[in-house]
Amino acid sequence: MNSASRWFMGVLAVAVTTAVSVGAFNVVVDPWGLNYWLQKEGFNRAKPDVVRYSRLAKAHAVVRLKPTGAVFGTSTAEQGLDMAHPVWHDYPRAQNLGFAGATIEEIQLFVQQAHAVSKLRRIVIGLDFFSFNANLGVNPQLQEALGAMRNPLIGWRPYFSWKMFAASLDTLLQQPSLTPYYLMNGQSDPAFMQQWVSASGGHRRVFLFSERGLVKGLLPQPSLRFELQKGSAPSSIDHLRELAEFAQREGIELRLFFSPTHARLLETIRILKLWPHFEFWKQQAVLAVEPIAQRANGRISIWDFADYSAITAEPLPAERDATTRMRWFWDAQHYKPELGNLVLDRLFGSGTAGAFSPPGYGVQVNAANINKHLLGLRGRQQAYEAAHQDELAEIRANIEKALRTQGIRLN
Repeated sequence: MNSASRWFMGVLAVAVTTAVSVGAFNVVVDPWGLNYWLQKEGFNRAKPDVVRYSRLAKAHAVVRLKPTGAVFGTSTAEQGLDMAHPVWHDYPRAQNLGFAGATIEEIQLFVQQAHAVSKLRRIVIGLDFFSFNANLGVNPQLQEALGAMRNPLIGWRPYFSWKMFAASLDTLLQQPSLTPYYLMNGQSDPAFMQQWVSASGGHRRVFLFSERGLVKGLLPQPSLRFELQKGSAPSSIDHLRELAEFAQREGIELRLFFSPTHARLLETIRILKLWPHFEFWKQQAVLAVEPIAQRANGRISIWDFADYSAITAEPLPAERDATTRMRWFWDAQHYKPELGNLVLDRLFGSGTAGAFSPPGYGVQVNAANINKHLLGLRGRQQAYEAAHQDELAEIRANIEKALRTQGIRLN
């Protein structure tokens, strides 16, 4: 072997050794929550990057655990639906597979691929208004997540990236000051959420923040529009219909629900002049699911919790109160597991929802009652507005602040 060949083999050996070392280090630290082989408090239990890579992390959870029951949706379902609820007891390794910013198209694709891997039997999906905006694109990470479920060998690729290596170092360095974001079942850890609310200055502060965030989700750059369909592409309602048809065809028990939001967030939608879109979204979603639900003989249904009630009108603490804890909500959009448990009770007719829920809160909607239901919702909206004029002034000022950052003026 000449000197050039020896040099090349030496470089190759160094490269292979480095790659293997980086991969092994990343596997052990697991900064994105892909394997959970070693979870040690003070070493790698808390993962500062895990939310950013939640799509990938939850795809790996499907491959690793093969759940038969699962929750899907956006961060509202991720934070609010408790996988320890009794409705999951007969579904081994049930997982919360919601992730922040999910569009309905992403949810559809994720459900279908997860079922190909683990043969789901029961799923619950939270439906959020913003996630049906056709102007929101699919997150580029989704394709990598789907690929990891299709081919486990692809799932090993991130371990050999310098990006994960940097995240591993960050995980070790930040560990003493972090609280884990996820429980082992994929649900957001309520302890993390409470710490975040307190550190942010209390519930009213995070309410204002989430209301401004919804403005950007409903009127995203560059279109600054809410639309259920963009051009000739399939509409977001089409994706919901295909999802329901898939569940019916595969014999999956499916519960869909319009996610609970605080009344302030419903008022944000109204002040943005998107209330007609909001009603149309609910109506079209129900009409799309209805014929499929009829063929499924009770195994598919759709419910509405995005309504005004004593729960969703829960009073906020004062502006500088960082210690008072709300019962039902983290912020205007994200509800607590205490409310999520009532939702699951209603969806499956279990538990003690009647002891806590206001009469009529959590309505199963269909083609026969949706229009009457929406009319009743308008009446409850008017009653809320009449009783909360101070809140409305604060909400409007907050919306104007959010719109100014996007160069829009509220008429």
